[in-house]
Amino acid sequence: MRPSAYPGFPERIELTCAKGTASPAGTALSVAFQDGRKVEVKPDGSAAGFGADPMAFPHDYHRAVMSDFIEAISSGREPQVTGKEALRVHRLIDALVAAGRERMPVALMP
Repeated sequence: MRPSAYPGFPERIELTCAKGTASPAGTALSVAFQDGRKVEVKPDGSAAGFGADPMAFPHDYHRAVMSDFIEAISSGREPQVTGKEALRVHRLIDALVAAGRERMPVALMP
């Protein structure tokens, strides 16, 4: 697999949507809404997959979600990330892959 940017830059995705643009880069996020609002989430300092090995990223986030899911089952509460929310993320991933394969914008269904 070849990196999409010169080694050393974090992975970056630009999502242009009906109400604004979101730009996740590594563990940072920048969102610009059409109404002028902006949201910035600073990088958390953890390593992300970038540079020569884009798959060299920590699995802390995934482990935390799985741990919370197990605790939710044990205690009888809802998990912080529900199945419905996880499905939304995977639909986004599928749309990104389709857009890359088809080399054109792809509509994401709610």
